[in-house]
Amino acid sequence: MIQKEFRSSPKMHILKRLYARLHLDEIKVRIQQDIAKIEAGDFGEEIVAKRLNTYKNAIDIHVFHDITLYQNGLFQMDFLVVTSSCIIILEVKNISGHIYFTQNPQQLIRKIKGQPDQKFRSPETQIQKYIKQLEIWNYSHQYNIPIYGAVIFPTLSSIVNSDNTMTHILDLEEIEQFIYKQNQENIENTDVQKFINRIKEKAIDYRINTLGEYYNFKLYHLNSDFLCPKCHSKMLKKSRRKWNCSNCSYTGQRIIKEELDEYLSYFHQDMLKQDLQKFMKDVSKSTFYREWKKIQK
Repeated sequence: MIQKEFRSSPKMHILKRLYARLHLDEIKVRIQQDIAKIEAGDFGEEIVAKRLNTYKNAIDIHVFHDITLYQNGLFQMDFLVVTSSCIIILEVKNISGHIYFTQNPQQLIRKIKGQPDQKFRSPETQIQKYIKQLEIWNYSHQYNIPIYGAVIFPTLSSIVNSDNTMTHILDLEEIEQFIYKQNQENIENTDVQKFINRIKEKAIDYRINTLGEYYNFKLYHLNSDFLCPKCHSKMLKKSRRKWNCSNCSYTGQRIIKEELDEYLSYFHQDMLKQDLQKFMKDVSKSTFYREWKKIQK
């Protein structure tokens, strides 16, 4: 059963709008790099999600995508698979090239012909950390359920040498057998359903910092244009209620509340009200404050 379905990262839309608004080229480079990483991650996770969805009739499993919990700090898991006897954390890495794991320090090294070697933080340490944090989280809720973890490289563009690691490294075709094996090696656990119910209650979307804090920019570094909901280009006003995109020919109305929600993802609400009203100078004060009240509800 798919308890929490795959969905693309909600950061993608807002990062693309931020990229379109921002005047600072150095930060825009960082945003563009982050967008590329998110797109690659989403692509890999969607492949795994589709594969897991085909197992639901063969194996009694519950699948949660993109789960964030709090246990002495936040930890986010790509997939949480719950069987009748155990829990399995799956970390997805969509990294192309020849992949090597090293120890002391634990790193992941990518080699691509004609390019310098690139190192990443090891998913091996990530999985070990997530297992430990989930064990503590379970203990705090009085659940005693075995926990396992694996790293998945879902595409054929990854050629992985994992001889130098103790962590389970899986190809897309190996996931089902891995889940089946862990489930068979443990007995049915009465805490599993309690765990599933608690995950549904406790796993929520956390936002640690605003994007303004994360990328270090201010309101005056942005332009206040009404941007196209589709391609994020500037919209041009054609009539009292009608606006046209200058790039993709999209036509629509301007919804001020959506723009306010966007700005509130960049900055803290309690610091923003007066400055934002002045910033959105093409919006009347009465309209601004009417729409502002709506986001307080």
